[in-house]
Amino acid sequence: MAELTVSRGVIEHYAAVDTACADGFVSDRTQTPNMGSHFFHIGRIADGAEFDPSEPEILLYAVAGDEDPGGQLGSCENGAWNGVEMEITGLSYYLPRAEAGDDHPEGFTGDFDNWHLHYNLCRGAGADAILSPQDCNAAGGSSSNAAAWMIHTWANPDRDNELGVFSMWNPSIWPISDPDTITDAHIGSAIPGTASFSISNFTFATIEAEVGQKVVFANADSVPHTITAGTPDAFLGTFDSGVLAPSQSFSLTFEEAGEYAYYCALHPDMQGTIVVG
Repeated sequence: MAELTVSRGVIEHYAAVDTACADGFVSDRTQTPNMGSHFFHIGRIADGAEFDPSEPEILLYAVAGDEDPGGQLGSCENGAWNGVEMEITGLSYYLPRAEAGDDHPEGFTGDFDNWHLHYNLCRGAGADAILSPQDCNAAGGSSSNAAAWMIHTWANPDRDNELGVFSMWNPSIWPISDPDTITDAHIGSAIPGTASFSISNFTFATIEAEVGQKVVFANADSVPHTITAGTPDAFLGTFDSGVLAPSQSFSLTFEEAGEYAYYCALHPDMQGTIVVG
């Protein structure tokens, strides 16, 4: 499509991270696994402009050589980069929800562009995580709740994304991941001391927890879900979140080891297991 050709031209233009710094992009100084480091153009984000493939609001870079970033990456200073060697991997476009509305925005031609909203996104406390505003503030981060539509565009042909050019994640970016298990790679204890799970893309999974450890579900999808004990064919009634709206969370604790099946009563194909031991 014509828009992707334009995006590839932007990738070529910003191949050198110094060019991004000189044009006013600012780094978040961290690298999110299977996504990269976000370089924001505050002016473009603030102007509320319509989608323009030639002017992304965010550039995505990764540490060259697919290495562990090992802490803060560096920053743009006086129009130049002062950190580790970086390689551009993709772009991200940003449309404020106040201007774009609640319906999926018009952007790239066709039905495959994956615009998404971030519910309870916590930034600035390490890698991006889904946390309640209270937990995010306690961790020293900044909380954002579905303020804008965003889309990732992996338009660098040297970073071909097996999950698709508009996927949320890119398994070719550190840590190199198996595309079939990429969702599991982003399930973990984002909330310290808990076994936490971010519900996204209508997906449940197997969650591992210790006896007595709090298990937290955060709904990062754009539609409601439930966390209901059992399976669609065998409702157990031992726990049920009720309708969990976007951005809401639900927690529970198990005092006995075992495997506990759960599903979404609104979307029965969504099924998972909590393994306590």
